Amino acid sequence: MRAVTPPPLQQGVLDMACGLYAVVNAAWVIRPRAASMEFARKVKAAFTHTDWRHSDWLLSEGLSRNQVNKMLIIASHLLSEAGYQSLEIRRPFWSSTDVTLEQFKEAVLGAFTSAGVAVVAQFNGSDSDGSWSHWTVIRGRTPKLLQLYDSLGSKTMALSKLVDEDVEPVRGNWSIRPASLFVVT
Repeated sequence: MRAVTPPPLQQGVLDMACGLYAVVNAAWVIRPRAASMEFARKVKAAFTHTDWRHSDWLLSEGLSRNQVNKMLIIASHLLSEAGYQSLEIRRPFWSSTDVTLEQFKEAVLGAFTSAGVAVVAQFNGSDSDGSWSHWTVIRGRTPKLLQLYDSLGSKTMALSKLVDEDVEPVRGNWSIRPASLFVVT
């Protein structure tokens, strides 16, 4: 019997940054039987314990791609220790510099050729309060939409609203961050 994926963990539950929620939510998409607040708290505790620089104030200011990478590795180890299959983490543009919007879309859309995939991605956006950056989980796609499993409650992101990394996003658009893309299986 296939396990049902629970609703995404919402920001505020752990009082931390969207990067933490994206990591936990990606693990929940891939290993729904492991989904629990205990698992989420263990990821948070293991991450903040690994290095004094990863204190709560830093997490509340947002996470870098290196920190999200480290958290994904921690989540994978915790899953393995709990008797679940560990996560496979791929970083298609980790060392790339000039990734086009089309290459980014191809990588994201191409990740969903089989079940059991989550993409952790960072986007920049803007609204009436200014510019911001947000980590989210992409759990599926249609030809025109990315289906999200997001800690802020967003359900979809239109592919037509994505812009290149070097373009300042206007309200309603999201600029891509290719080096901050993780394909998790």
